[in-house]
Amino acid sequence: AMKTAVAAPAASATLARAVAATEWSALDTAVRIQALDLFRDTLAVIAAGAVHPAFAPWRALAAAAEPGACTALGHATGVPAATAALLNGGATTVLQ
Repeated sequence: AMKTAVAAPAASATLARAVAATEWSALDTAVRIQALDLFRDTLAVIAAGAVHPAFAPWRALAAAAEPGACTALGHATGVPAATAALLNGGATTVLQ
């Protein structure tokens, strides 16, 4: 009989499960402070990148997107989840 190999879970799936199972209140104070700092820094980088002149073609993409329930920083209306992920993720790289 032929054996079928079972693929190991992707690292992203393993990480997602670990994050979902983590209780914020169970984290050490130092870890919470560092996580908040990272989150705020990421939002600031996205906001700065979203208004940078080099990001104009991406803003045009947002303007052409269908309405949606998700936020693309720097865009006045909601966009679909995939568009928000693309724009927010792309904006993080503009200032690199």
